[in-house]
Amino acid sequence: MTMRKKLALAGGTAVLGVALAGLAPAEASPVPSTQAAGWHQIFSGTHGPANKWSTGDFVPDRSGFSAHFGCYGHDGAKVQAELVRTRDKKVVKRSGAEFCQDGATRYLNTSVTPGTSYYLRLHFTKGPKHSVYARAFDKH
Repeated sequence: MTMRKKLALAGGTAVLGVALAGLAPAEASPVPSTQAAGWHQIFSGTHGPANKWSTGDFVPDRSGFSAHFGCYGHDGAKVQAELVRTRDKKVVKRSGAEFCQDGATRYLNTSVTPGTSYYLRLHFTKGPKHSVYARAFDKH
């Protein structure tokens, strides 16, 4: 390495060190919020073999909502999910009937009223009883 390159490299390193030392800690890294942006799980549950299952209540605090659900089996059984508002038992959104396919995740996405209690109801439209699972998320 030539002397000119060594001097340029040393000078660049010194300037970078001075620049970094001059930053206050708040400028160097932003303060993380108490809750990161993205999808946050607000419910998770499973149920043994049954023709239908209603989850426990959950209360989203944002309007963006996604339910992930499925069932275990591979014999032509179809499962359907319904998002139900707790106070009046109104079905807010209904998924299509989906094949179980050994636990493959199915989705039900919609907008909800923040601060309102809901639950998911899963039932089979075709085939025998199977174990089911459900998770609910709201978007921050």
